[in-house]
Amino acid sequence: MRQIQFDLHFIEHYTNVFFKNWGSYLVFFFGIGFSCQSILFPLFNHLTNLITSHHGIRNTLANQPISILLFFLEFCLILASLLLFFIFIVVSVTNISRDTFELRLIWQETWHNFFKQGVLSYLLFVGYLVILYPLVRLLFLSSFLSNFVLPQFFLDDFYTKTSYAFGILLVYLVLLYFGIRLLYALPLIILKSYRPMQAIKRSWNLTKQAVLEIFQRVLVIFIFFAIIAYFLTGISYLIQIIFKGSSIFFEVRIFSLTFLEICNNFLIAWISFLGLQLMLPAKLFSTQPAFMHVNKIAKKRRYIRILALIILGIWSVFLLHLTTIQLQDFPSSQPVISFKQK
Repeated sequence: MRQIQFDLHFIEHYTNVFFKNWGSYLVFFFGIGFSCQSILFPLFNHLTNLITSHHGIRNTLANQPISILLFFLEFCLILASLLLFFIFIVVSVTNISRDTFELRLIWQETWHNFFKQGVLSYLLFVGYLVILYPLVRLLFLSSFLSNFVLPQFFLDDFYTKTSYAFGILLVYLVLLYFGIRLLYALPLIILKSYRPMQAIKRSWNLTKQAVLEIFQRVLVIFIFFAIIAYFLTGISYLIQIIFKGSSIFFEVRIFSLTFLEICNNFLIAWISFLGLQLMLPAKLFSTQPAFMHVNKIAKKRRYIRILALIILGIWSVFLLHLTTIQLQDFPSSQPVISFKQK
């Protein structure tokens, strides 16, 4: 019980830190979200469709060696893009915490770190993604947060064969254990310029006595945000139920889904920040503000918050447009909470 109190205090403390610099965090989290959803995901989805358009994914994987090579190259490109975004986020969060958020310098540091990464860094990052993917899918039901989905034939086998499900669950728990033990490795490589094996050894030693503590903190954070996410989803669904059958039902669906998507993106920024605080403990990474005059910091934050509101406005218009297009494929009288429910 006492540990849960510590975990809730952790959430409260870093939530206050997050909202203190909400403008800066929203600028780059929403910027990344917009880049992924308007450029990166459509590009890779288009490439995948081109590769599999003539033969289907099963036949392609079984009989088309060139297509398999193209799949592998596409996977490497996706992985490199996501790692670049991850490095950008880690560097940005650290600089924001120090009140030294300058986009040009952050991009320079990001690219410098990106080109230093080796094979072990990519393997660590793949491990992070494998662990995070099921959690993100459970947390967020909205339309655009699940662009990368598992193939349907894999899901059919998973749900119909208990041994598969049990085996995958067991593998996931093992990966989760190693993920906790290696939690600090990639940030040490990025921010402290550790060699990969040095970072792995350092992280392994630091988490030796803290596996259960970290696991429980992750669980508490997950439950906390799951309650918020499902509450917002329920509100969106309830609003649509109330207006079902009215002349403005279509418009209500558009605005309720857009509002849900904006809230979910805000939650992603919030939970990502808390997750990064787990990976960037103060005992390893200094995040103390740099010495700047208080008025200068306040003025800088004011400009950044104005920019954040402008980006939020553009993002909202983009989501309204995308939601309107997506809803064309749904029955006009059906409430919708996710475009994956078709």
